[in-house]
Amino acid sequence: INDCLLPSPPATSTRLSNRVKDEDTNVSCRKILSGLHVLIISTDKFFTDDWQSVLDSLGAAVTKRTAASARLAQLRAPDVVVTDSKAPTALCTDLSARHDIPVVSTNWVIQCAVNNGRIAFNNFKCKLPN
Repeated sequence: INDCLLPSPPATSTRLSNRVKDEDTNVSCRKILSGLHVLIISTDKFFTDDWQSVLDSLGAAVTKRTAASARLAQLRAPDVVVTDSKAPTALCTDLSARHDIPVVSTNWVIQCAVNNGRIAFNNFKCKLPN
């Protein structure tokens, strides 16, 4: 029976690996977009689903819209809009008239995560598709 048992790992490596896990958890739990309402718009459901999970993990309140008939007046006013090249036309029209709502690419989200904090929208603003 003893031939089938695996040797126990050295105590020092176990303690070190647990400490690394604790540090990783603390870093990843930081909600850098907490308090921010983000609207994700795209006709691509996979895009909105994927980015919703990323933004949720960063602490943002997220609304997503994929329907061509969705209108901005029907939604809670977002602090920022994240989109791709496939944004619904009606929402693009509504957002074109609202210069107070920044429309950014997913690169803004990535750079917030990389920098471990919110960064300015300026370099990440994108044009809405026509």
